[in-house]
Amino acid sequence: MMPVRSIALIVVFAAVLAVGHAAWAGEPDVAGGAVAVAGKAEEIARQFFAEADADKRAELAGQFAAVAPKSVDDLRKLLRRAAAFPDVGFGVHRFETAPEGDVPAIRYVVSVPEGYSRDSVEGWPLVIGCHGTGGTGTRYLGSLANLLGDDLGKVILACPDAPYDGTYRFFPLGVTYPLHVLNDVRRRINIDGNRVVLAGYSKGGYTAWATVLFSPGEWGGAVPMACFPITEAGRNGIALYLENTATVPIQYHWGDQDILEGQTEGINTFGRMTADEMKRLKAEKFEPLEYKGQGHGLKIQADAFRRFLASARRDPFPAEFRMVFHHVWQGRAFCVRATEASGPDLDFRKLPPIRVGSPDQVQSAVMRFYRSRALELRVTVNRKTNAVVVRARNLKEIEVALSPQQLDFSRPIRVSVNGRIALVRKPGIDYGELLETARSTYDFERLVGARATIPVGR
Repeated sequence: MMPVRSIALIVVFAAVLAVGHAAWAGEPDVAGGAVAVAGKAEEIARQFFAEADADKRAELAGQFAAVAPKSVDDLRKLLRRAAAFPDVGFGVHRFETAPEGDVPAIRYVVSVPEGYSRDSVEGWPLVIGCHGTGGTGTRYLGSLANLLGDDLGKVILACPDAPYDGTYRFFPLGVTYPLHVLNDVRRRINIDGNRVVLAGYSKGGYTAWATVLFSPGEWGGAVPMACFPITEAGRNGIALYLENTATVPIQYHWGDQDILEGQTEGINTFGRMTADEMKRLKAEKFEPLEYKGQGHGLKIQADAFRRFLASARRDPFPAEFRMVFHHVWQGRAFCVRATEASGPDLDFRKLPPIRVGSPDQVQSAVMRFYRSRALELRVTVNRKTNAVVVRARNLKEIEVALSPQQLDFSRPIRVSVNGRIALVRKPGIDYGELLETARSTYDFERLVGARATIPVGR
């Protein structure tokens, strides 16, 4: 009779041979198992994107959590593959956004290059172009195509028809309509969310300035032309709001003769004021281009424009930023969003009288008033301590989005607001939130692993 120890050795040896045989025979090994898990995760994500029922999506999110890749980069690529973009071929296409509340359907045209692939791992650069007064998306697409030249084959180009007639006006739809177009394009075409540039000429340039001022986290860059950053605060908006764009690449074009006859201030003077303020802010990604001897009809430097588009990139999670605004709808501050003010919004049409001792004190008094009524967010993200520090002013409630691209989700995450600990989050990604955010935005370069609504203390 064979000893027990010998039988055990034979069993172990047989097991080793079996494993070796399986490997030689091409049967699944550890790496093959990893591939199978990744394939299962992608299939679950694909079902999640296609599922209309929220309860079923919650079940799928639970299944996804068990097989989700650990690498954030792998996760981002997996979600892009799972999105299953429609087959939009080469050429110019006409689309329109879905109506949303008070926002009407917005018509736009898209130029898709011959080399575009919906299956691209990294997505394609996108330029959204806003036309001037009396123009159309189709005509402005032609203008931008001429500027791009051979580089037209390297980008997706989308140009909307402005959803209101006449000259530029600062009001919610006039500021936010490029965002609605961006969201619609991202669902139709495989876009790199970090390489989205907003451009515009004259009326469209004012739109580009205003949009990037109050949603800086959406853009890889902006190219406003023949305009200046006009807001409800008039010329004071230059000093009030430009810091919002300090981390955004901006190439600004204006003519030194762009002023109406009889005026003492025009696009030319405000253009210089803007450049001076950005210099004071040490905005390293700001490029001012003043055109000597030119008025409103600028001959844009095509080489500079193409160079800017090739280099512009978004930092979706800057380590530090500040946002100043006067309406809750304007408070889209990267990973923090204003949700409720502590008092009524400032009505710029009904400003109270301001008492001053002399006429030369008017400007400074007006600025002090605007600053006192401004809503403000100052945010610092410390990756070393795994903490988000928020200073909020004139706000009652904010929403904080936490990302595994920004923070370590294997450790507790701390959020403090106005000096008090507002949230300590236990380790682990909320895959339900991550998938829902990806499904609603199709922005795969900015993943959200948890989201919290937080009351603001004094």
